[in-house]
Amino acid sequence: MQVKFLTEDQDHPEVLSEVLEVLLQLRGQYTPETLTEQVKKQQAQGYLLV
Repeated sequence: MQVKFLTEDQDHPEVLSEVLEVLLQLRGQYTPETLTEQVKKQQAQGYLLV
């Protein structure tokens, strides 16, 4: 298994959509749009997504 950080420069739609697919299973209260905004907001605050 390869573990990678999702960085803002990797924020291509195909990469982000794969990540969102998994995250939405864990965070069912979000929509793809609201989760995308949450990820971007947290990245701006220094959070990293693996």
